[in-house]
Amino acid sequence: MNKLNLTCKPILNGIMAYWEGEEKAARYIVSLHIGETEISTRINERTEKYCTFSGLAELDNYKIKVVAEDRNGTVIAESSQPEVEVEDLNHKLNVIIRKLDDVAYAAV
Repeated sequence: MNKLNLTCKPILNGIMAYWEGEEKAARYIVSLHIGETEISTRINERTEKYCTFSGLAELDNYKIKVVAEDRNGTVIAESSQPEVEVEDLNHKLNVIIRKLDDVAYAAV
C-alpha cells in the first residue's frame, strides 16, 4: 500500500490539511480524531487534495488521517496520523496588534 504525504497546518480555530495525490484514487476519505476517537469524516473527490476543519476547540491532540480509494472502494494509499495543535490565532493577532500600538505610541 502506498503512503500519502500529508501536511497539516493550524488556521483560525481549525486545521488545514493537504496532501500529494494518488494517481489511481477515485476519492479521498479524510477523518478527524481526538486521540483515538473519530469525530468527523469528509469524502473528497479525486481532484480535491485538501480539507479544512474549523470551529475546533484549542486542543493539542487532534489527528487527521487521509485514505485514498480506487473506483472499487479498495484502499490504495493512506497517510500517517500526525498530531495537530489547534491554536487560538485570534489571541495571537490581538497580542501583535497591542505590540504595534505600543510601538506607534512610543514613536510619538
